[in-house]
Amino acid sequence: MRDKSKFINTLFYSLVIFGIVIRVWGFFYNGNQNLISYKEIGQNVRTKGLAESFGEGYFPIAFLIFGLNDALSQFTPNIWWWPYKASNFAFEV
Repeated sequence: MRDKSKFINTLFYSLVIFGIVIRVWGFFYNGNQNLISYKEIGQNVRTKGLAESFGEGYFPIAFLIFGLNDALSQFTPNIWWWPYKASNFAFEV
């Protein structure tokens, strides 16, 4: 009985670690169609402000986070989607 419980715990933690590794590996691949719209929202928040750019689909906090992500993406122009995926991952965990 104890060996079965240890096996299940080991399997569970192995799968969790494997999932995190795969998810972090995906940070460097621009594979989500929504990232373009997230970037547009972030750019609008940075240029027009939160009140002017707020619209349908997301809550104001999400718009604020998109603006922050757009500001951070200025430091990584070749992989501009990385801050968006990192913030998404942070809220998933």
